Amino acid sequence: MVNFNILINKKKKIIHNNSVINRILNEFNPDAIMVWGLWNLPRAILSPLEKFETYPIAYYIADYWPSLPDAYTLHWQSPPRNATFRRLKKVLAMFALNSNSQLPDQPKLCLNNAICVSKFVRNHLIQKGNLPDTARVIYNGIDIETFAYNRTIEINKVTTHPLRILYAGRISPEKGVDIAIQAFGRLIRGGIDAILDILGRGISEYITRLRKLCQQEGIADRVRFIDYIARDEMPAFLSSYGILVVPSRWAEPLPRIIQEGMSVGCIVIAADIGGIPEIIEDGVNGLLFSPGDHKDLESKILLMYKNPTLFEQYSFEGRKTVEERFTIKKMVDKIETYLHQIA
Repeated sequence: MVNFNILINKKKKIIHNNSVINRILNEFNPDAIMVWGLWNLPRAILSPLEKFETYPIAYYIADYWPSLPDAYTLHWQSPPRNATFRRLKKVLAMFALNSNSQLPDQPKLCLNNAICVSKFVRNHLIQKGNLPDTARVIYNGIDIETFAYNRTIEINKVTTHPLRILYAGRISPEKGVDIAIQAFGRLIRGGIDAILDILGRGISEYITRLRKLCQQEGIADRVRFIDYIARDEMPAFLSSYGILVVPSRWAEPLPRIIQEGMSVGCIVIAADIGGIPEIIEDGVNGLLFSPGDHKDLESKILLMYKNPTLFEQYSFEGRKTVEERFTIKKMVDKIETYLHQIA
């Protein structure tokens, strides 16, 4: 949809936001400030705080926002999810971006106390000149207690037919869902008994393309599109699948869905891109395939289908990886230690 609200009185809103931040800080008087992302906030609200160094500020950076334009500009540069609003937004964007250009430039933040979600994100942003080389890496994590693991059940998944394969996430071209469908089509034509579920919401035009692709591949009766699963139902939902595919074309910072899938014993087969190899060790706790290569993805699924012993091994090692490296407790403990160091 088109957000008309952000067209109006942007300068006034920036001033208001700054006053609210200052009031909260005066009332609370923190030892440090933790910024969990500036996806939809103007950088101008933090620039004065960095300048006067009244409070130490730490940033947890889980994507590439420091290297991107401000959220306002990105909103107007990106197409709406619904094609109906495309022409209207294009016209409004000309006005919005012209108005934005008449405001003072968005300040560049120092980001001296930066924590990145993965080594890939850290290295990328340092190379772009967005972060100092003092930036740290603290991996994100999940509440592993909510994701049950039963080794006996996992062993049986690959020998139970049909093989259940899942994609879960945003449905947009950079996520590569079409790659998963093409790989699945080859599996079915090769005589493999399997089903593919696609869970998520996204760009309506792309979803329409995916449905047509399923028809072209002759697999429409074996692919199910699931719009939504409640968050508290996800652990049980995930655990009913043998394989989780993550076929992204873009450099994923560190997908939490991989941690969740591994924690319930799914075999995760993911594109070798971005921060993904920092979770998956190929041939140890999961499998990596060449980004964009649906034939390679198919071959990795076949490898699991034909080798129950490997399936059992990767399932066990995947759960172990999350327990040892990617729990929410480990993440919080490390962040708290870092905040004590800078406060």
